[in-house]
Amino acid sequence: MENPCFYGALQALERLKLKALSIATDVKEGIDLDALVQALQHYPVKACWLMTNSQNPLGFTLTPEKKARLIEILTAHNVTLIEDDVYSELYFGREKPLPAKAWDKQDMTLHCSSFSKCLVPGSASVGLRRASTLAAFSIYN
Repeated sequence: MENPCFYGALQALERLKLKALSIATDVKEGIDLDALVQALQHYPVKACWLMTNSQNPLGFTLTPEKKARLIEILTAHNVTLIEDDVYSELYFGREKPLPAKAWDKQDMTLHCSSFSKCLVPGSASVGLRRASTLAAFSIYN
């Protein structure tokens, strides 16, 4: 996980009794991919939970080149990416950035998104989860 990361993500891991591994993150550039490679070489990482677009709390968006390299690294280490993309709908530029899932040719990315942030900010939560062959909607309060 990026450091810092969204506190709710840490709470979710704690509830599941999973361990989080902190990876250095730059305010402007995002996750340090060299630090990620070192962590993957030294720890039995099964999945990597990251926000590639509009990261919370820092707000950065990874460049397309960095997203491609991230997918390359995780694929080489057989690590699934859980891409938390819930804030991508808040992007205010000309073209919304693609998720890292766009570079994944091995179906090793679970892309998680939401449109409730722009639909009804602060109330109901509507989530969308997309895997290679699965599209599921979860609606809850």
